[in-house]
Amino acid sequence: MLTSHSCLLPYRNRHKKLMSKKIGDIRIYSVKDLHRALGVNERTLRDWFNKKRLKGVKIGTEWHITEENLKRFLNADDV
Repeated sequence: MLTSHSCLLPYRNRHKKLMSKKIGDIRIYSVKDLHRALGVNERTLRDWFNKKRLKGVKIGTEWHITEENLKRFLNADDV
């Protein structure tokens, strides 16, 4: 069951809310969610998924990232 939820980003864009979907106990974010919150081009985000810079999963034809993997990415030294 998918439900919408928003949370605050844990870094410099704290004023922007990041929308998410929840599957069980797992919160996931789409490319569009990341684009809106981070200001990174959607094509760039998809490229990062394809090159494994972002660890995500495709659901249908769309990439998604878990909240846990997003936090790891945002806290990484090479971001």
